Amino acid sequence: MPMWGYYAGGGMGWWMILSSIFWLTLAGIAIWLLASWLGRTTRSMTPPPPQSALDILNIRYARGEIDTVAYQVMREQLEAPIATAQKSLPGER
Repeated sequence: MPMWGYYAGGGMGWWMILSSIFWLTLAGIAIWLLASWLGRTTRSMTPPPPQSALDILNIRYARGEIDTVAYQVMREQLEAPIATAQKSLPGER
């Protein structure tokens, strides 16, 4: 009886192809999950951006670490160099 181009047990070939596709897909998903997990942990380990002195002063005042008088004095001291530096830039009169 002719096989018409098929060999005995031809169904096994399709099973092997589908099995290979399944395992390759599973491995790809595992690699993707691992890469996204590693990327997330490295991002969380980065230090926060630096804060300005005025930001730190505001936080300390909000926490109640310093009173209103100390806050106002320190704020004026922090803002004073900025105001004087802007008034007396080199080359300007």
